[in-house]
Amino acid sequence: MNRRDDIPADDRHVCADYPEPLEDDHGNLLRGFICGRCETAHPIVEQTPAGPDQLPPVGARARLRHVIDRYPHFSIEAGATGTVTESSDDLICLRMDRHVEGAEEWDNEVCWTPEDGEFIDFDHPPTLGDRIRAAFHQDAQIVEPSDPWT
Repeated sequence: MNRRDDIPADDRHVCADYPEPLEDDHGNLLRGFICGRCETAHPIVEQTPAGPDQLPPVGARARLRHVIDRYPHFSIEAGATGTVTESSDDLICLRMDRHVEGAEEWDNEVCWTPEDGEFIDFDHPPTLGDRIRAAFHQDAQIVEPSDPWT
């Protein structure tokens, strides 16, 4: 496995911008990814994944729980994976590992805003942050925490 220190200083970059799924010899997806630019393998880092009341950390890996439909632009199949690139109470973005036809305008990302959580039931008056976190965690599952090397 390569480490970021092995990359010449003038070629350093954020590996999360170039993710390729980490697969075994039989094509099964493993819990991790390989940077498509420097070929650094990023395994699981043992941390507690974000819970439904927390924002997902930037750099975390997530898998879609069901089909995400952004009609009329694109839809993404259940099980698709990506990397969290933005995470705030205003916007959460997940850059998908595989090309999504129609998502080019959004840099191959699916995004959530507080409006995506408008129809989720809460047992208290929700804040905008409550709504966006609930919408993201309803649609996606964190499968790997953020990479401490980035």
